[in-house]
Amino acid sequence: MADPTLPWWRNPKVQPVVLLGVLFLLSMALDVRGTLGTDSGGKIATLVSMERSGTLRPDVGYWAAPWDPEARVHGLIYTTRIGDQFVNVTTLPMVVVGYPLYRLGGTRLALLLPMLGSVLVALAARRLDRRMAGSDGAAAFWLVGLASPTLVYALDFWEHSLGLACMAWGVVFLMEVHGGRTALLGGAVGALFGLGFSMRTESLVYFAVAGGVVGVALLMARAFARAVVLAVTAAAGFGALVVANLALEQALLGTSFRSSRAAVAASAVGADLQTRIREGYLTAFSPFQSDEPLYVALSLALVAALAGVALAGRQRARRTVVLLCAACAAVVYLMRFSFGLGFIPGLVPTWPLAAAGVVLGVRDRAARILIAIGLLTLPVAFAFQYPGGALPQWGGRYVLTSGLVLTSVGFAHRAKLSAVGLRLVVCFAAATSIFGWGWLVVRTHAYADLADRLESRPEDVLIADNGFLAREFGATYGRKRWLAPSTAAERPRTLEVATASGAKTIGIVQGQPSPTREVPGFVVTGVVREALLPGADVFVVSYQRLP
Repeated sequence: MADPTLPWWRNPKVQPVVLLGVLFLLSMALDVRGTLGTDSGGKIATLVSMERSGTLRPDVGYWAAPWDPEARVHGLIYTTRIGDQFVNVTTLPMVVVGYPLYRLGGTRLALLLPMLGSVLVALAARRLDRRMAGSDGAAAFWLVGLASPTLVYALDFWEHSLGLACMAWGVVFLMEVHGGRTALLGGAVGALFGLGFSMRTESLVYFAVAGGVVGVALLMARAFARAVVLAVTAAAGFGALVVANLALEQALLGTSFRSSRAAVAASAVGADLQTRIREGYLTAFSPFQSDEPLYVALSLALVAALAGVALAGRQRARRTVVLLCAACAAVVYLMRFSFGLGFIPGLVPTWPLAAAGVVLGVRDRAARILIAIGLLTLPVAFAFQYPGGALPQWGGRYVLTSGLVLTSVGFAHRAKLSAVGLRLVVCFAAATSIFGWGWLVVRTHAYADLADRLESRPEDVLIADNGFLAREFGATYGRKRWLAPSTAAERPRTLEVATASGAKTIGIVQGQPSPTREVPGFVVTGVVREALLPGADVFVVSYQRLP
């Protein structure tokens, strides 16, 4: 039992409740009709459609199906026709579990699901800190819960926090098997990574790498029987959850599609190597949304500065080095913040203690295992991640588990850091987290407001020239007839479908202030500018059908 004399912030029973309450209060500043990105918009649109139908079927429907039966220009980009359903989500567990919450209290209440995921991640960090540092883990809990990317992902209806929670606890149990607990715990390890795989494809990578690293460590310790039991039970647990997810897909869709998505990612590995290297760099290191040489140099300087803070250690004579390195890091952070609110794509800038984990934990046997898990997964994840998604993301969303385990190692070895160095790096983490929350507040309000203005327009059909834009409006899905091309080559198709539908007026939402296309049988009647974000206005070109 917890000691009742402990202050609330150290009480293990009170911590999760308080963190959940803080996250809920932070969410009140958001406009829940906006999201962190278009994937979240697709999930909210699915919940909207499920509520309308009163079923768990993830069918978003399609108003233009008679003229576009394959959903090539569906308003929700990446919608796939499966049987008689039009499906936009790529995973089912979160929307199925979130549906009752959505029916009860809309998106605001459904956000409790990702919030719970972030609380579970903070609890995993607490457990790791107790194991490595011998502390009560309270500081690690609050660090990860409030000063890491988990805060941002707690406030958006996306699977990242829940998937990270599954992978984090899978790593925790692997470390406990390595530390002496029964290898039968491998069943729980496999089930957790299997559940994570039902939401996040990278869970398969972390399962293979983390399981392999711990298995090799057991073999090196000549614990052959334990290694075999761990491998068998983990494989069984993983397989059981994969089969359960397949059963869910069969029940709701009549087919499986999660495994095929993973197969598509696997088949694309190695393709467009230059893009993958560029996006791997952005995902790992960059606080900037650019790979220009200046920003590459600044990003690498930030990594070196954070590592320098850790390497300088506790000796008084090195305090000047700590301050110089911290000042260098602060300059990079301030430069990024001065550019205005927006995405910070890299792992290191949003998990700044991860650098300390790499340089401080190498002499600790347990920490070396976590470092190996955190680092060995990176090139594999970068090789398999979907290209084109590095810039509009927060904190290395494909490699959040690496950020967590390396940060846990760094914080567990905080005694090797100077007091001022530790405080400064924690301040960097907290400032970045607050920056992310601010960006989410601004972004959700901006897109919700734009949805109101666009969807109240008089045109019969709106076409989003940038196919992703309409998917941002998932919370108001169905209020307007949208079409959206998945590629530039599909843009003519949107006009064909809109014309075939009998629309008398069409509005093309584009980034240029002047008409860019002619629509046969229609005449341009006006162009209206609609403000979105600073430097990111859109323009609506209106077309009227000729008599």
